[in-house]
Amino acid sequence: MIIKKPLITEKTLKETALNRYSFIVDPKATKGQIKEEVERLFKVNVVNVKTSLYKTRRSRSARSGFYRQSRAYKKATVELKPKQSIKYFETK
Repeated sequence: MIIKKPLITEKTLKETALNRYSFIVDPKATKGQIKEEVERLFKVNVVNVKTSLYKTRRSRSARSGFYRQSRAYKKATVELKPKQSIKYFETK
């Protein structure tokens, strides 16, 4: 399974108007694999795939003094052909 989960934030929901959808994917996945997986799962035609890697970050809580660490992940933004959409991202 290459696609782990959809990334739903304010920014990504605004991009759905431009036919762009974001997902958290396996860090070792290539753009071609991501494209094939999205086309197979959602039955849409992918025009473009952009990926970005996010490294592990470490932050300290001022109140308790403990360190907290966020995990590394890879984000993929997929652009679809016009007049196509993924129902999972639609809001009412």
